[in-house]
Amino acid sequence: MQLIHQAPLAALGLGAAFTVIWGVADPVMAWAEVKTYTGVGKCAMGDLVTPQQAKNYARELAMINAREQAGVYIRSYTRTSSAKVADNEIAAIANNITEVRGEVRYTQAPGEVDGQPVVVYTATLEAKVDTNGISEWLRRDESEKASLVNHIDFVQKKIKSSLDKIQQLIDLYREAESEQEKERLRKEHSEVDQELLADQKVEEALEAYYRGEYDNAIRLNSEALALNRNYVEAYANRGSAYSDKGENDKALADYNKAIEINPRFAGLYSNRGGLYCAMGDYDKAISDCNKALSMDPHDAIAYANRGMAYNKREEYDKAIADYTRAIELNPNLADAYLQRGAVYGVKGEYRLTLADWRMYLKFKPDNEKVKGLVRDIEKFLSDK
Repeated sequence: MQLIHQAPLAALGLGAAFTVIWGVADPVMAWAEVKTYTGVGKCAMGDLVTPQQAKNYARELAMINAREQAGVYIRSYTRTSSAKVADNEIAAIANNITEVRGEVRYTQAPGEVDGQPVVVYTATLEAKVDTNGISEWLRRDESEKASLVNHIDFVQKKIKSSLDKIQQLIDLYREAESEQEKERLRKEHSEVDQELLADQKVEEALEAYYRGEYDNAIRLNSEALALNRNYVEAYANRGSAYSDKGENDKALADYNKAIEINPRFAGLYSNRGGLYCAMGDYDKAISDCNKALSMDPHDAIAYANRGMAYNKREEYDKAIADYTRAIELNPNLADAYLQRGAVYGVKGEYRLTLADWRMYLKFKPDNEKVKGLVRDIEKFLSDK
């Protein structure tokens, strides 16, 4: 499993590196259908797990339970609205828009497993989803959504794997006969528990990033790194948050560290290439994108970021070629149409500009500025 799937937003080239030339906020719906779900999770503590750990495991299981219920509704809603959403995208939507209402309630009760006494912790929470959140997801750029889907899928699999390991360790500890074996299991449990805490921080950071809470995302990724200093995704995602805040030097340091830890991951070079472009170092941007493409020739974002670097160097034909290849690899990459159309405009090829911007508006129909420019070009061409 790869650790980075091209961190969202700025690292994807949707910030300064892959500039959206004109943008307006999407209108907020005046109403939303709200659904509330009760999530329940249980953890039998035994002697290996502390009460605080048992509560954390139970809460995580309760949140997984609530998101699974929300996913059923999201799947039904998107089908009704004729939106094409894959199963792993359902999980990503649920992860980002499911909100806990109020406090998590914990109860504990005596129990028994294999004839041994245990304390069973139960976590109960109320979680809500609403149609505004679903609509907001569906309006996002396709490349950003794909990145979020991959990232969330990776982190959630890690969390579930850790919970499974913890349950196995609890069972083994219960059956252990020697103190030496128990000590080994305690050490292994401590390591898995720390991995889980780091994964939970990264998951929270992604949710904060999705909401545009970059300071919070930076804090949570930093806390994850305090638990796991080699967590590549935490470095990369913190770099994205720094980039969106305009703190490019800090962003670059994080991308460099991520590449130092995992130099064979193409997406890291694509991300850093986008950042170099934002920083005005177009030669390094092109070099990093070339590196990414040498490892993954199907990296649409690397083509888009390299296209922007060529655009900035006024090598317009190369820029057009890269935007075109990005679109071939990802036909839903809305901003590639926008950027390629702008380059066509620089070259005076206004009919091609018009075609690209009309395509862009199919993805972003609420961008009034682009609509106005399309009307201006239509008038200009009709008057010729």
